[in-house]
Amino acid sequence: MDKVKDIFDNFKDYIHVHVIADHIIKSNPKVCKKIAEDYACYILNACNEWKLDPFILTAVITVESNFNRNAINSKSGAIGMMQILWQHH
Repeated sequence: MDKVKDIFDNFKDYIHVHVIADHIIKSNPKVCKKIAEDYACYILNACNEWKLDPFILTAVITVESNFNRNAINSKSGAIGMMQILWQHH
């Protein structure tokens, strides 16, 4: 049974990575497929670690920076894809 669960979990992660990567490419065509897949893996790993929904995290990144890793908000000083405010972090 554990082997079946491992296969299912790996398949589910595989599907999540590709769905998220497709979303990234559609949201920001400047991001190539390889980078989109890398970002999707980072998102999925963080969500697994912190028990978050990967699609919610993907949505936040889409709204905050549209997957521009160099995004900076000049008014607030927020940086990166999640627009983190380091002075409040």
